[in-house]
Amino acid sequence: MTTQEITLNQSSDAGLYTKLLRGRYVTSIDDGTITLDDGTELYIHGNDGCGGCESGWYWLEQVYKQGSRRARIMSAYVGYDEDDKDAPSVYTIFVMVDGNPGFLPLATIRGDDGNGYYGTGFTLTATVKPRPAPPTVTPQDIIKA
Repeated sequence: MTTQEITLNQSSDAGLYTKLLRGRYVTSIDDGTITLDDGTELYIHGNDGCGGCESGWYWLEQVYKQGSRRARIMSAYVGYDEDDKDAPSVYTIFVMVDGNPGFLPLATIRGDDGNGYYGTGFTLTATVKPRPAPPTVTPQDIIKA
């Protein structure tokens, strides 16, 4: 069984996030790796900025454990905001969970664009494990049963 890698970032369409996460729920969070119920692992990496200053550096600030078998993700999108802290730029991956009327944060990434030359945001890499093929039943199997 081979795995598939999907890479998204802060500019990816909300539909791509929804397609990846719809119907899933978080089962564990370990060192910034989010594991979903189907074995998919989400790794969020902040932008690597300038080697000599703080421009363009982003990091995963917080991951929120949301969901259960009865509260699966229905849709997702990335939001952007600014505040007055030292690292003013904040990207948040929001998810709508079944049974909840609004969007909840799944992960927050914080940093500072600085002069804008060294990039912004984050990369989300999803390692998707393929589902096993369902067993096939032939007419001979039915006769033998």
